[in-house]
Amino acid sequence: MSERELTKRAAELPVRQCYISRTWQERGLAQVVVLRQVPDGTMLLGAYLVDVFCLGVKNAFSARLKNDEVRPFLDQCPDALQEIPYEDARSVILGAIEFARQFGFEPDESWKASNTLVEAHRLFTPRFNFGKDGQPLYIQGPQDDARKIMKRLAPFIREGSAHYIAAADEGDETDFDEWC
Repeated sequence: MSERELTKRAAELPVRQCYISRTWQERGLAQVVVLRQVPDGTMLLGAYLVDVFCLGVKNAFSARLKNDEVRPFLDQCPDALQEIPYEDARSVILGAIEFARQFGFEPDESWKASNTLVEAHRLFTPRFNFGKDGQPLYIQGPQDDARKIMKRLAPFIREGSAHYIAAADEGDETDFDEWC
């Protein structure tokens, strides 16, 4: 069976393990990994970069790995990972998407190809709080279209119900009015 076909039928495969970055709640950025066992002994991996403070799923992909390729993949993650129950992994991913949608943000296009690994169509139980103290906090990332994001957040920032940290160029402060 091809990787594409496996991904479409991922919910039928047993979950082996799930991982999340240890510092996701403090940093606002979670790396979530879901591993499902394929009948031939390989693993189907779903990896998700999730902004739990504001944007939801920033990137996602799936891959079929041999068992001896899983540990090296996990070890290359920049933040140390810890095991997490599957339903908690789903709650982080799907809850962040739900939170981000309140502010007009949709998951990255890459989400469509790998959302079956976390059964995105199935209801989930919210188990975590999102945002920073319940409000969106946008922290500019290197691949973000910051101007577009800030324009979407502008009404919430003006009313004090959203906050941001933007990268500054060579020591210059970035002013909110420059973005919006």
